[in-house]
Amino acid sequence: MRKEVSRGKLIDCPPGSQTAPPQHRTQVPAAQGSHPPRRRHPRPIYATATAALKSHFCSGRSRRMRRFEFRQRCQQPGETVAHFVSALRELAKLCDFGTLEDGLIVNQLIEKTSSNQLRERLLLESDSMTLADALVIGKQLESALAEAHRFARAADPPVTSSSPTYNQHCAPDAEFCITKGGANIMGLDLFLALG
Repeated sequence: MRKEVSRGKLIDCPPGSQTAPPQHRTQVPAAQGSHPPRRRHPRPIYATATAALKSHFCSGRSRRMRRFEFRQRCQQPGETVAHFVSALRELAKLCDFGTLEDGLIVNQLIEKTSSNQLRERLLLESDSMTLADALVIGKQLESALAEAHRFARAADPPVTSSSPTYNQHCAPDAEFCITKGGANIMGLDLFLALG
């Protein structure tokens, strides 16, 4: 007869009975309703379980649907090139493009960017351009356009009225002079301004 521990008491087990192997036997406290301590499962079981759950809950969308979503993604107004490329990367991860992923992201950047200047600039590059190269070009173009916009705002005088006004301070030989935004206008511009 073997002796086993059950709920804090020593019991006799007849030979050949179905008992737990020695490595799984634990001393269980005698407290009523208590359970044996839980064993931690090895990491591969966790990874297998999470992979099974992901495949079950993510299986509603086919690879074709995810690729369609990738190809439909456009750069949103006010979205930087870096954010757009980051969003494309996230979508591409789900598409299973493999080694073609970076090239397809560059193609999508060229096709769906909101900046015509960036599109033209990237189309002028050689076929060996990488995604990192395209991202650098995009960031440089964005910063250059932002600087140009900032300088243009600083150089423009504030406009008080957009309608043409008659100015008494024109050249002495002119009968009258019309200005718009602080500049004298003449010829076809004058005709268009008077409507």
